[in-house]
Amino acid sequence: VDNLYLKAEYSSDNYEQDVKYSNTLPTNPITYGLNYEINDAVSISGYQTPNLDFGLQIDLSYNPLSDSAGDYYEKAPEPFYSHPIPFEKNDFSYWEKLKKNLKDQEIQLIAYSSNKNEVIIVIENYHYASYAQAIGRSLRILSKFIPSNKKNFKIILSEVGIPISQFTFNRDEISSIIDAPNAELLSRKIVAFETAPKIVSESIVESKYPNVSFSTSPYYRLHLFDPDNPVYYDLGIDASVYIQLKPGLILNGKIEKSLLSTFDNIYRGAKGKLPNVRTNIAKYLNELDTRITNLTVSSYFKYTKNLYGRISYGYLEEMYAGISNEILYAPTNSKVNFGAEINYVKPRDFDQLLSFRTVPGLSKINGHISAYWDMNYYNYLSQIDVGKYMAGDIGSTITLKRQFANGTTIGGFFTITDASAEEFGEGSFDKGFFLKLPINSIVPYQTRSSIYELVRPIQGDGGARVNVAGRLHDVVNGFSSSQIQNGWSRIWR
Repeated sequence: VDNLYLKAEYSSDNYEQDVKYSNTLPTNPITYGLNYEINDAVSISGYQTPNLDFGLQIDLSYNPLSDSAGDYYEKAPEPFYSHPIPFEKNDFSYWEKLKKNLKDQEIQLIAYSSNKNEVIIVIENYHYASYAQAIGRSLRILSKFIPSNKKNFKIILSEVGIPISQFTFNRDEISSIIDAPNAELLSRKIVAFETAPKIVSESIVESKYPNVSFSTSPYYRLHLFDPDNPVYYDLGIDASVYIQLKPGLILNGKIEKSLLSTFDNIYRGAKGKLPNVRTNIAKYLNELDTRITNLTVSSYFKYTKNLYGRISYGYLEEMYAGISNEILYAPTNSKVNFGAEINYVKPRDFDQLLSFRTVPGLSKINGHISAYWDMNYYNYLSQIDVGKYMAGDIGSTITLKRQFANGTTIGGFFTITDASAEEFGEGSFDKGFFLKLPINSIVPYQTRSSIYELVRPIQGDGGARVNVAGRLHDVVNGFSSSQIQNGWSRIWR
């Protein structure tokens, strides 16, 4: 059997020094085992010890420099057609065929338009880990159906219903380089890349609204590095709803129910001298019954070509509800972005349903101005946020992270405010680290799913911000020129 390995280990130890410590010493010097390698990232092993104990283990290996574990279960891409399928002059039925072919390639056509010499399509990519791969597959399908007199293909990438980045190619130039051994590199030379316009004028909208999706799945939560216990776990099932009411307007919610958990044993409580805006989190984590994790309505939009806006309202996170308003200036070809956010929050009750409670001293109005810098050095990105936190303290948070081409992200942060170490309590100031692992790197198909863990060893009240899903820089940054080019090698995959 390929990739199956049988193992045997002989031990010369006679255990003379262990007799006084144990009555169950090994009687057989040989240990047996077998190992099956599913792929380069996953293997399963079993073993039998001299005392006839049996064991089973799963090994996961991970390389953040690898862009994929292999696309064995992916559909093959279309060829690039030098001559498209012919249609009659006034026969525009090719748009329906194009939409169906894009859907077969896991790409959603949002809108399209056409003029004398150019075709524009707006797409959203929920499948490919690399946006460049979605661009390449879209170009192939355009070449199959779009009449040859349309020389320019313009592809606009959108997210949450707003256009973000656009790429313009000349189809004849693509035809001349597509079969070259370095076609990926040459295609970077012929593409015009810029920020997408605020509105794609005279376009035909293809997506149907409201667009509703439901999902249910098992979940896990970890509470790590508590000084009293290094690992608490919570396993259960959740149900989510995502409704795009119209482009940019999204209703999103999730409920959870714990099935197997040690979170009810977490007991570390309030500390320090600041308002208890976070240190009573144990009372939220202790709740194992059905609870509303979040339930929000969010509006995403553009003020101008490069200026984005977001408003989120509802139950923002497990501890707080309220309204969050944000703006972000983010040209796609710029290494530096600027943003600002202001929030009004109310503390939720411990049962995490619909009711509220009061927190004395809570700064209900809080917010920050932010700067983001793509350092152009080994994919490092830095961020600084300056403003007022929920406990009323004023200061700044500095974040540094490295984002690999396959989406793996490793980073850390710390916050210094005008709250003293004595006021903060144990830990002196807020800090932590985070890790994001894309599933795409260990499975033989494309997916945008990932595992994310944030570790904050000692939770305090100083430097506390409300957690808002879908902040603008998290949405937009993946479409910047540097991030797209990091995955450009996959454009013709």
